[in-house]
Amino acid sequence: MIQLNISAGYAWTVWDDRGGLQPRIDSLNLPSEICAQLKAWTFRGGSAIHSPTFTGRKEFDVEGRATAAELQRSVGDRLHVIFRCWVKFDPKRWQALWRGEDLLSGEVKEFWLEEDLSDELAVKVVRIFPDCGGAYLWDLNSGCIGNEDPVFPGELDERLTAWSESWDACFDPNTMKTDKARLAKEGFDDRGLALAAELKHAIGEAAKVVYYCNLREAALEILPNGTIEWPRDTDFRQWALDHEKENP
Repeated sequence: MIQLNISAGYAWTVWDDRGGLQPRIDSLNLPSEICAQLKAWTFRGGSAIHSPTFTGRKEFDVEGRATAAELQRSVGDRLHVIFRCWVKFDPKRWQALWRGEDLLSGEVKEFWLEEDLSDELAVKVVRIFPDCGGAYLWDLNSGCIGNEDPVFPGELDERLTAWSESWDACFDPNTMKTDKARLAKEGFDDRGLALAAELKHAIGEAAKVVYYCNLREAALEILPNGTIEWPRDTDFRQWALDHEKENP
């Protein structure tokens, strides 16, 4: 069975469950006019379509399904068009329920997926905590980022990397434990907070900066003149979405 998977905001994919070399979309001889309409719909929502609180998502998917159903009728039973649509969002788990419908057989499957923010929103809050290999800066999608967005000086990036590497020297990958006594002796959090303050000064209002302490369970939002303490498990993704609404 050959499946053509279609959903808003994502590139189409093809899967032949018989295995072997997978077919390319351009080898399926799909009707060009219907495909042009459906591809225009697929990416018409832009990056906003990936926001969990995108308004009009259900209406948007109804439109896409109608065109996908037209494609299924056109190709008959030589392939299955699988139309995937968003059903609802659970902010407590930050997951969305999706529905996959086989437009040939009528089979429906529902599944939960972790939701990501758009790339633009994900860097509206940058989080500082060390990891192996000198990594230290993370966006709201848990992606490791550099100093390109938001932009800050290369020499500050180098000093933050060196700071993170000093944590690496205190971490034992075999036991997955960190020598906190050594970190405390080396003033690790004090040094990290000073660097975080420099980062906030460099990027200004481009992003919220949050420093995750290593010697206690707290997250500190870095302000121009001080800090605000947050519970370590605070989810700042909702703040990013709300901030977008306030500053469209």
